[in-house]
Amino acid sequence: MILSHYKFMFVVAALALLMLGCEQKAVPTPTLTPTEPPALTVMAVPPHTLTPTFTLVPSLTPTRTVVPSPTLTRTAVPPRPTAITSCPGTLPIRLAVDRLALVSDESPVSNRVRSQPGLEGEVTGLIGAGEPVWVEEGPQCADGYTWWYIQSFAGVQGWTAEGGEVGYWLVPVEATLPDGAAAENLVTLTAGQVSSAVEIEAAAKRATADGTRPGTVVLDGRDGPFVYTGDDRSINIFVSDLTLLGVNGAKIEKCADGLFFDDFPLENIRVEGIEFDCTAHGVAAFGVFNEVTLRGNIFRTVMPAVHLDGESSGWLIALNLLDSFSDGIQITGTNNHIITYNMIDGWEGITIRHCNQLSITSNIIRSRRWGIHLLQESSNNLVEKNLIHYDQYSGIILLKGVTENQILSNIVTCEGGEGCLSVDAPPEVAGQNTILGNLP
Repeated sequence: MILSHYKFMFVVAALALLMLGCEQKAVPTPTLTPTEPPALTVMAVPPHTLTPTFTLVPSLTPTRTVVPSPTLTRTAVPPRPTAITSCPGTLPIRLAVDRLALVSDESPVSNRVRSQPGLEGEVTGLIGAGEPVWVEEGPQCADGYTWWYIQSFAGVQGWTAEGGEVGYWLVPVEATLPDGAAAENLVTLTAGQVSSAVEIEAAAKRATADGTRPGTVVLDGRDGPFVYTGDDRSINIFVSDLTLLGVNGAKIEKCADGLFFDDFPLENIRVEGIEFDCTAHGVAAFGVFNEVTLRGNIFRTVMPAVHLDGESSGWLIALNLLDSFSDGIQITGTNNHIITYNMIDGWEGITIRHCNQLSITSNIIRSRRWGIHLLQESSNNLVEKNLIHYDQYSGIILLKGVTENQILSNIVTCEGGEGCLSVDAPPEVAGQNTILGNLP
């Protein structure tokens, strides 16, 4: 859905070059029964704050010879349909396709999911308060409601209502200011104030008083995207206790690495609500960086969207869209991370090496080859309740030396619809791991 045909062809070409030279709130009814919120509350940032927009490579444009013709006429381009901004009797639309949303937790009831937009559609499932969903299609107006086609991370698919006349039942994933943010340690930037990453780095220094206090930098997208035109196209993270937030649709275009962590220990970093469109990584962190949160971001990249290598610990990677020509997430040698409720669309989904105590749960992964790959002595990891769709190889692959992992209740489909392997592991490897309840 996100990776188009051109994207796939780009990847194949890139690999060849490398070989030559990485209900609705339900309309309230007497029969609607409140549901318990999910065990994991994704909106909450842990107490210790566990807490790239790609640029296409220019291609040659073939030379065309235009033969003059006296009979040549131009055909008028049909007008584009007017975008729906609201449906009759409803509040303005806030959701968008290819984005994550949450069922509002203001009321402890579930949204009904239907087979078609409208109250006549058959109920196909429920999504509970606080539960995240992936928005795939819409909006449609019907019966006084705004309808979106969604997929939940539990596999429920269908149409559900954004809201009605009095409130929203589906809400976008939005960044929130940290508790205690004050004027002296808060710096806000708009697009007109940023020509390269230098201005954002300077704001981080100012907000944190050169790393001596917690600070927050807010990128406000009200004036449009942040487009890099200068030489510095990667935001260097060089201070601890830094929060970097995006509001009003903040988007950074023409970045190299979206975020590059400098090579000395850092901790307590939070990045939330920013869209990165980059030619390299979304996040590159090679060293020791502890207690880092990536939440509610969009990374569109050529290289791995999130690439960790070193001895980092305590990362929370949640509610992000990772759209990559390479791996969605690649992690080597780090431990004790939570990877949950992400939409990952990549050449490969998640690759881990020499990692321990990772929790990889409730992600939607769409990949060209494999969904999750555990190799090189990765052990004591939990891989549970992921929805995986792949084109080649297998949904989850375990290689020699991978032991004591729990591979539980993952659902796997493949392009051909037949011969899908939920878990691919040699018998001697399978016997050293707990593999239960997975469905091809």
